[in-house]
Amino acid sequence: MRDRAARALASFERIYWIAGGRPKEASLDPLLPWLDRVRHAYLIGEAAAPFAAALALAEIPYALGAVFLGMSFVERRLVPLMILGVAGALLSVAAYRAYHRHLQAPPGGS
Repeated sequence: MRDRAARALASFERIYWIAGGRPKEASLDPLLPWLDRVRHAYLIGEAAAPFAAALALAEIPYALGAVFLGMSFVERRLVPLMILGVAGALLSVAAYRAYHRHLQAPPGGS
C-alpha cells in the first residue's frame, strides 16, 4: 500500500494530500523522500495520529478529520482520543517553544 502512495507522491510537485484510514504498516519511511512535495495534508481515520506525528516532524501543515474523533467517541475508544489529545498538546508546546526561540534569535544572524 505504501508503494502506491509513494508512486503517487512522486508523480506530482504540489500535493494536497488526503491520507489515513486504517493503519496498514507501522512506518512511513517509504514516503519520506516525497513528503517535501506535500503542501498540506488532510488526515482521517485511525492512522491520522501516526501520520500527524510524521508530518509535524517534517514541518508540513495538516488538519485532522473530525470523523476520527467523532467515531472514536461514539465507539467509546478512548485510547486513540487520549493519544491524539496528548500528541496535539505536545506538538503545541514544541511549536510554541520553537516560535519563542525564533523571536529571541538576533535579527539576520544565525
